[in-house]
Amino acid sequence: MPAPKLRFKNEGGKDFPPPIPRKFIEIADKISDGIHSTPKYDVNGKYFFINGNNLINGQIEITPSTKKIAYDQYLLHKSDLNNQSILLSINGTIGNLAFYDNQEVVLGKSACYINLKSTTNKKYVYQLLQTPIIKNYFEQELTGSTIKNLSLTTIKNASAEFPVEQEQTKIANFLTAVDSKISQLTKKHELLTSHKKGVMQKIFSQELRFKDDEGQEFPGWEEMSFGDVYDFFQTNSFSRELLSYDIGSIKNIHYGDIHTKFKSNFSLADELVPFIKPEVDVSRIPKECYCIEGDLIIADASEDYADVGKAIEIIKLGQEKLLAGLHTYIARNLSKNMALGFGGYLMQTEKVRLQIKTLASGISVLGISKGNLAKITIPVPSKDEQSKIANFLTAIDGKIRNVKSQLEAAKEYKQGLLQQMFV
Repeated sequence: MPAPKLRFKNEGGKDFPPPIPRKFIEIADKISDGIHSTPKYDVNGKYFFINGNNLINGQIEITPSTKKIAYDQYLLHKSDLNNQSILLSINGTIGNLAFYDNQEVVLGKSACYINLKSTTNKKYVYQLLQTPIIKNYFEQELTGSTIKNLSLTTIKNASAEFPVEQEQTKIANFLTAVDSKISQLTKKHELLTSHKKGVMQKIFSQELRFKDDEGQEFPGWEEMSFGDVYDFFQTNSFSRELLSYDIGSIKNIHYGDIHTKFKSNFSLADELVPFIKPEVDVSRIPKECYCIEGDLIIADASEDYADVGKAIEIIKLGQEKLLAGLHTYIARNLSKNMALGFGGYLMQTEKVRLQIKTLASGISVLGISKGNLAKITIPVPSKDEQSKIANFLTAIDGKIRNVKSQLEAAKEYKQGLLQQMFV
């Protein structure tokens, strides 16, 4: 096998011996899974019965739904685990990992334990289990159609290059430091996202108000119907098959992209939007039905309540042409009493989302009509206060995007390291 591209040196600056290929069964004292029978539960107990879903980013996470088991069950199985145990999810969700650190838990059948020999660095193996070479091998060996299963035999026969213990330690410590950075950025992203949600709640409940540049209070807010503020314009029904990311002169928003990837305050230059294929006839689409800055593009259909009526606001188009397509509405503020950027945040508020969910109808696919959208009541401050609100929330969004970019870069950096350190 080829040698890893990235190697460490010993304390004297010399190369470590070449890694040696070994199977997991060779570097472990025992590889097995949790109990298959239904355990005896005890709601008043303190010992938890965990499965693969409790294994998150190296830690055992106890949730409110995690059941507790009787003391005799814990006594029977606690000796299965030790301070060299790594836990791995093997049924349903495959590949979740956690270190065992003397927690008072018993494993179910969807989690396995790998009890490593004392000469094997468990942090090294934890990183190894995340590498493409191991994950691809596991993926190829999965059984089951609806619910996937990773067999113990597959894990035991997994083979990888193992350097000497001292180099394992250096690799593990280096990658653990990278994981720590990823964890910090993840936490920071979560805190900023939570902060934005809390601030929005205070702003749109008017608990938090802004003042004008002279320090004076703005006028009170008005309750208006959506239909009094916005008019609807025609959209097209072009399917994905009529769109292309390679060629075209007119871009087209598909409702699925509103659900999955577009930011609520939408700048065309910052988003990957497909073109309408050149052979598609768009000559009958009126000029006023092309998107303009300030338009809300609303997805009228979804398979769940979370995304039905989800909206983006067109903040910046540049010189490009843009249409809204299948399962979307264009809502345009013709009276010009809405500040750019405010509508996109307004459509995210709990008050608006709750009304949309209440008015949505359907069984397998939920939808909301223009008529029902027009009935929604929305809180409308003065245009100057709208601008203050939009600018304030945009600044928070900028911080969130910056941290997310750093997080994605750190994850990509780690993936690159895994490919260079392990073969």
